[in-house]
Amino acid sequence: MQKYGDYSIVKNSDIFDGAYYLVLYPEVAKAGLDPVSHYLEHGWKDNLSTSRHFDREKYLREVLKGKKENPVLHFEKNKRKNKSVLFFHKKYLPSAAQITDNFILSKYPSTRKLNLLFTKASPKRINLVLDCLGKNSFFGGVGTACLLASAYALENGCALRIITRDSLPQAKNYYDFMKLMGRQVSEKVDFFSDFDAHSVFRLEICEDDVFMATSWWSARSLLNSGIKNFFYLIQEVETFFYEFGDVHLACASILENENIKFIVNSSNLYNYFKKNNPTVTNNGVFFEPAFSKKIYYPCAKEGGSKYNLFFYARAQGNSRNLYYTGLSILEKAISSGVLDTQFWDIYFAGSDGIKPLEFSNGYSPKIKGIMPWSEYAQFLSTVDLGLAFIYTPHSGYPALDVLASGAVSVTNDFPGFAKTKYSDNMILCPLNEPSLLKGLEQGLRLAEDESKRKLNYENSKLPLNWDESFKETLAFMRENK
Repeated sequence: MQKYGDYSIVKNSDIFDGAYYLVLYPEVAKAGLDPVSHYLEHGWKDNLSTSRHFDREKYLREVLKGKKENPVLHFEKNKRKNKSVLFFHKKYLPSAAQITDNFILSKYPSTRKLNLLFTKASPKRINLVLDCLGKNSFFGGVGTACLLASAYALENGCALRIITRDSLPQAKNYYDFMKLMGRQVSEKVDFFSDFDAHSVFRLEICEDDVFMATSWWSARSLLNSGIKNFFYLIQEVETFFYEFGDVHLACASILENENIKFIVNSSNLYNYFKKNNPTVTNNGVFFEPAFSKKIYYPCAKEGGSKYNLFFYARAQGNSRNLYYTGLSILEKAISSGVLDTQFWDIYFAGSDGIKPLEFSNGYSPKIKGIMPWSEYAQFLSTVDLGLAFIYTPHSGYPALDVLASGAVSVTNDFPGFAKTKYSDNMILCPLNEPSLLKGLEQGLRLAEDESKRKLNYENSKLPLNWDESFKETLAFMRENK
């Protein structure tokens, strides 16, 4: 507790400038050490400078008078009761390095450096860097990242360490997800988190450690930590998240880093990067996501029951999911008689923030929100048509989930870029209102033609096995570790 308290005091002190400290003492930066931890353990004993705004020599001479005591801690603990110590703090002006570093760091705390402890040897290990292991995160990229990292650990007989940056690692969620997916896990799985920025714990690594980033900010963190060669599992065009500016440029620069080995989720994204970010494809490989029939399957429909439409309703967090466009298309389909709610029930799922509403005919959709994985899989088996729009060059998981479960999937193409059509049950629409409405009408008629829909499902080209999907990727990782 004493260490924790001292760390917090120094970290937040006006007379400790971490950027200045690393510039003045490059050997600390080169070793990838945290400046606060280094100062607390060694720096103050060696009389190292902490800020251009603190006259430490005069402070040691006139205040501490030769006492062997940490001057920053003494200053902070005495500045309220002994105002005279404040005269040793010169007028504070932030350094250019602080302003630059803090701009991105303040917006994306997960870009901060990992507090590393380098060792000469350790067990063979792959390190997966994530934001969190929350239950809801497994529906997308986190689940895929865990599957790939676990497959690598098993194939190479090494340990897996999952590192979370935004919260404590919830190990049970990882094991529950892997069990649901019917996937083996490594004999040794460790969990580490530095979500508390003031933590004094260090991540022990050696030169044989393999790292996998899962976002541009985790990739930036690894670069900031002195880890120059690593894998980056990229599952989005992340530059789409930002308007043109400093953050957009920071994100884009990661995609131009030739030391990073990129692993791209889907041929759609890979082909887009091949045209727009060739560094990714020149230094990368792709895989297609897999959908096991143990999880994704259609249920037999009871005679006379209504058809079920699943609308991926995610209004909060990411506007690329085109919630309001989808809502508008549903309303126009209902008001024009294309979608008859006497024969169709509509379910909204994908977000807990959707409030009850009704369409112009008085029908209110059933709000499912975010479901546990097992409940979600069971729900998918009852769906006849899925409606999921996403403003990116790849098909999001919800559109493929319903396709893998025997339903018709109505989704959108991307301007100037044709997405892969995995099945004749997949209806790809140009991104304009008449085309989306026409696509929904076509999807409804196909969903009602159950024999044709079943035949299309049986002839689907969606991958069913993760081992097959990951085969080339794992070979790429072996060659480039």
